[in-house]
Formats: sequence, structure tokens, C-alpha cells
Amino acid sequence: MHIQARWGNIVPDTCTASVVLFKTPPQIVLDLLQSFPPSIFTTIIDNSPTPALQTLVNGMPMLAYHHAGQNMGYGRGHNLGLSLSPPSDFHLIVNPDIIIGPGTVEQMLAFMEEHPDIGLLAPKFLHEDGTIQHLNRRYPTVLDLVLRHLPGGLMTQRMLQRVRYHEMQDTGYETVCDVESMSGAFMLCRRTVLERIGGFDPRYFLYFEDFDLSCSIQALGMRTVCYPDVSVVHCWTRASSKEKRMILVHIQSMVYFFNKWGWRWF
Repeated sequence: MHIQARWGNIVPDTCTASVVLFKTPPQIVLDLLQSFPPSIFTTIIDNSPTPALQTLVNGMPMLAYHHAGQNMGYGRGHNLGLSLSPPSDFHLIVNPDIIIGPGTVEQMLAFMEEHPDIGLLAPKFLHEDGTIQHLNRRYPTVLDLVLRHLPGGLMTQRMLQRVRYHEMQDTGYETVCDVESMSGAFMLCRRTVLERIGGFDPRYFLYFEDFDLSCSIQALGMRTVCYPDVSVVHCWTRASSKEKRMILVHIQSMVYFFNKWGWRWF
């Protein structure tokens, strides 16, 4: 593993962050890093076959680059990023396809400080055109997951209503609310809570690791909350719908999740 670390002489802020890459286009990485608040120390875990992206981040302050040398998956990558980060009160888990709005992290940190019962906080997610991404989820059932992958033309009105309910569209995405299953695209976590549960369950290569993390935090009696007063842009792509191998990974992760937390069919 190649390591380029530069935090030995840096006094970290209240919050650190980790980003996991895998063959990520350079411009996407740059867009994310340029949107980060300058006071947050960020650890990049690159699961790509080669450290080609290292030259992209050379010379950037408040950043450490780690080439893993293998694709260890999303959750294990962030676990490594957490373990290699300097001490902090909070830790931010971020997808590379995110653009952070000005003041977003600062407002989320202030809200977390005011509410010590919250273990995980997420913002409102927006598409690039400014429309809302409905990433909040109620605890999933097998039926919910099947319906979400059906073509729209096959959906009855009752099916669409069920999907909207699972995506918590009835909450309006305009008020602070507790969410049973949070999206891993942008998670602000209380670091003591994250370390207490051991981070992400390493059995998940991709998919459902964020739902699993939400359940683990809730099992400690801590809240997982959406804070829609701030937002991030999520340039979302669904790999599981494009590659047969990723469909199998999705199914395997689903089985892990339900075996661990309980099967619900309807």
C-alpha cells in the first residue's frame, strides 16, 4: 500500500472526512475536493488498480492519499480511512460524486453539537438540476426492493404509492426527521459512535452497508436524522442496473442485511 500522509504537524478540526475512489474520473474528484471546507482534513482511499489519481491531489493541503492496491469495497475502504484519520469529534463519510454547498458542513456540525442524541446526520440530496433525490428510506422489505427496480411502465398506481412511502416522500423532505435507513453518499457521524460499532460491517462489498450502519447506530439508542436545511448535489449513477456482476453483488448484500436484521417480505 502506498501512503502519502501529511497530518503529523496539523491540528485537526472538529471534523475529519474520508472518500473512497475506484477508477473515478479526475474531474469528479476535483469537483468534490474543491467543495470541501478548508478546515476539514480528508483521507482518500483509492481502490483503483494503480495510483494514477495521486498526481491529481499532490500538493493539496489537509489531505492524505492512500493507494489500497486492491478493490476492498466501499465500507472497508471507509473503515481504513477512519483508522488513518487524525483524531476528531466527528467524521464525514462522502461519495466522490458529491458537491458540497457552502456552509453545509458547518451547519450540520452545529446541529450535531446541539443534539447529542444524534449519531448520524445527512443533508438533503439534490440532482444536478436542483430537484430532490428521495434517498431517505424506511426499513426495507423485499417487496420495496423489487418495486424500486421495476420499469415505470409496469407500475400500477398502488405500486407507485408504495415506492413513495418507502422513500418517505410523504414527509416532504422539508423538515428535520428521523430516518430508519440512511444513504451512505454523505454521512456526518459522531466519531465515538462510529468507532463503538466498528464502522461498516466488512461483509458488504457494496450496497446495504449504509442501511446496516444506520441500524447499528440505532441499536445503540442513537438517532439517524435527515437535516434538510442544507443540501449537497449528488451526481448519481446506478452501477447495479448496468452490470450483471453488480446486480449479483446487490442481491448478496441484501441477503446479508436481512439475515442480520430480520427479513420483512411485505
